[in-house]
Amino acid sequence: MTEPNCSFITKLAFTFRTEDLYFLVMEFAEKGDVFGLLHPGGMRQQKIVLEDDTIRFIVGCVVLGLEYLHSQNIIYQDMKPENLLIFEDGYVKITDFGLSQNCASGLQKAMLVGTPEYFAPEMLMCQRYGKGIDLWALGVLTFELANNKVPYPYDEFDS
Repeated sequence: MTEPNCSFITKLAFTFRTEDLYFLVMEFAEKGDVFGLLHPGGMRQQKIVLEDDTIRFIVGCVVLGLEYLHSQNIIYQDMKPENLLIFEDGYVKITDFGLSQNCASGLQKAMLVGTPEYFAPEMLMCQRYGKGIDLWALGVLTFELANNKVPYPYDEFDS
């Protein structure tokens, strides 16, 4: 994370720790995150409609970030508007790699990690999965940006 060779991945400036905690200091995203762009009132109360060009630009930035991660054999696994930071120049970068995994050895064990609304079918069916789960999540993100809601809300999973 200190030197990713990609303009669409947040960079780690430095780290430090206390006796009990580790701290990661990342580059500063002046414009906040994509969730704040979608819901300026917070907590999904106020909703706005994004222009098609804005949606295409955000998705394009994410595609380039995922392309880089996948070229490094990394599955991201945590796609959601809160993990997409907007910088002063308007570009969007992927952040929060706490759930990311190296997939150089092939398919990953079946694990439910991430945000349920973005889970790919193979995750929900407890099957081994690969980089394709990030592409599923990208589709869910695109739908959410265009419709200001996810296609499969978490509260519908129990039905």
